[in-house]
This record gives sequence, structure tokens and C-alpha cells, in this order.
Amino acid sequence: LGDVFHGMDRPKIPIIHEAKKGYKVALQNAFFVWNPKKIAELEDNMRKSGMTDTEIEHTRYFNSRVYLDCVDRLVPSPKYLYWRVRAVFVMYGPMKDSDTGKPLFNAEAWKKTNNLSKEIRLGYYPDPPGLSMYTKRLNSDGYVKKNEYGMDMIECSRGTNRVEAYHKNLVVTFGGWHTGVEMSACLLAERRHRHNHITSERRREGFPKIGHYDTWYIDQLQLLVWENHGVVLH
Repeated sequence: LGDVFHGMDRPKIPIIHEAKKGYKVALQNAFFVWNPKKIAELEDNMRKSGMTDTEIEHTRYFNSRVYLDCVDRLVPSPKYLYWRVRAVFVMYGPMKDSDTGKPLFNAEAWKKTNNLSKEIRLGYYPDPPGLSMYTKRLNSDGYVKKNEYGMDMIECSRGTNRVEAYHKNLVVTFGGWHTGVEMSACLLAERRHRHNHITSERRREGFPKIGHYDTWYIDQLQLLVWENHGVVLH
């Protein structure tokens, strides 16, 4: 699958242009279908906190992070996504800046939009059916984080940036070391085990924090207590 962020970033637009902000917001809303129930719940809580409808509207337009942190989204199927995204390109692309007189899209940008549109029609960007892209953010005590409006905070696994830290660790591990095949396999296995353990602590609600990565000791202890007392220790 293509990464939505990089897809949206493909058509390069001027750094300064009157239509830039509106285009960015419209394109984000074209790619993603927001959960309407969560939107309604969040905005109801925002009103209860004292915000006016105008302030809520400005928050969604200028500070979408408030919404991104607690409202899940869906990238729809190609037959819907294509027309949603294409409409944004057609509407904003020709818009001219009043100072420079230049349109938002130049010839190269239009070329990029056409290529992106073709990839959308081929199904490279929509979410796979039945696969959840979100997990709850957890505090250090293992409970779900809440934002200032009382909403559960979520974390999105959609996007290639999720693997960059792991790649960087591998580069550091093997970049300056001369290791054979067997040692490399051991290092990769250890790194994979630690990464999965850390990810479980961060994203799986109620996952125990044991202070180390030697989970086989916990397994041995579990079995020993069960065999002797018939009790599940953890």
C-alpha cells in the first residue's frame, strides 16, 4: 500500500500561496472519512468546556491535531476515494495567488496528481477491509490516556514513519560491526523480541511491565506456580 501522507505530499505546491491552507485541509478530508460519532462526541465535549461553535470550527481547521488524536479515520475504497481526491485537485489546482498571479499547481504538479489518481484507482491507498489502524494510547500506569476533553487518545499505525526508528536501530547495529550470519541472526532475533515487548507495553492495555525483556523467566515462574498451587500468577 502507498502511504497516504507521502501521497498527499507528491504534488509540490508553492510555500507561500493563498490557497495552500485550504488545499491541505480539503485534501486531508478527501483522503480520510472521519468517524461521525467520535466527531459529535468530541465537539459536544468541547462545547461543554465553554467553546463556541466558531472556536470549534477554527480548531478543526487550524489545529486538526486535536481531532487526529482522538477520532479514528477510514480511507475509503477506490471508487469513492478517486472522486473525492480528484475534486480537490480540480477545484484548488487552478486557483491563482493574488500577489504572484501563479496557480497553485504548475505543470509538474498536475503530472503528479494524474499519477496519484491512477494509483488510487488501482487500489494502492484505501485501507484493507476489516483491519483496524488504531490502538489506544496508554499512560505509564497502563491506563488509557485522555485528552483535555475527556476523549480516549488513539495512535495510528498507518504510515511508513512507523518503521523508521526500527530501521535506524538496525543501521546503527550493523553499520560499524563485522558480524557473521549466525551472530546477525541472533542480534535480529533479540532486537525483534525487545521491539515487540516495548510495543506491547505501549499499546496493549493491561500488558504487564516487568522491567526487563527476559520473558521466559516469567513463563517458567508461571508454570512452576501453576504446577504447585494451581494458580495463575500473572
